[in-house]
Amino acid sequence: MDKHIIMLALCLMVYIIGNIDAVENDKGDNNASSSKQRNDNEIVQDKNKRYSMFRRSLKDQFICLVHCYAHMYNNGLIKQKTNSQVTFEGILNTFYATNNISNNFLNENSKYEPDIDNACFKSEECFKKIKNNFTQVFVQLSKEELKTKLNALKSVNNSNYSELLTAFIQKYNPESNTECYKTVLAFCDKFSSNPNFIKEIDLNN
Repeated sequence: MDKHIIMLALCLMVYIIGNIDAVENDKGDNNASSSKQRNDNEIVQDKNKRYSMFRRSLKDQFICLVHCYAHMYNNGLIKQKTNSQVTFEGILNTFYATNNISNNFLNENSKYEPDIDNACFKSEECFKKIKNNFTQVFVQLSKEELKTKLNALKSVNNSNYSELLTAFIQKYNPESNTECYKTVLAFCDKFSSNPNFIKEIDLNN
């Protein structure tokens, strides 16, 4: 009888221990599954964040390009292909409408700013296309005409000129070894990708 009781107790212990191991394994599987889910969510969130930053970067580059062209156009250093007397804002509004670019003119500082959700900011390829389309709206002046315009700007008090315009007036040189000083197009393209470069320009040389 005692032997039967002992055997029963041993079997019961084995059963209990087995169930404990099974529960622990289930917990381990659940923890592993939960951890994987968190990791997957973090990966998705990180991917979305990086893509959002990428689109923001393209949008900022476009705003800088438009900003640069606005300065050049308003000071007669480039012109519209049609030669009609249109404000830069008018040209930009037409361009946005033609290329299905939405924007919100909330205030004077945001009048050139398109919405980040526009398709032109979804990839480098789309961005390059819209950027090229924008530059094609304008005509670059001949070297002689541009030089005449720049000399006229130099001859007046330039204390009210923007930092961007001052840099181009001082550094323009069609024979320069630095590509961005040769044309308005090259200068604005450089400003678009790195607006801080004008702060590094030595205007005394």
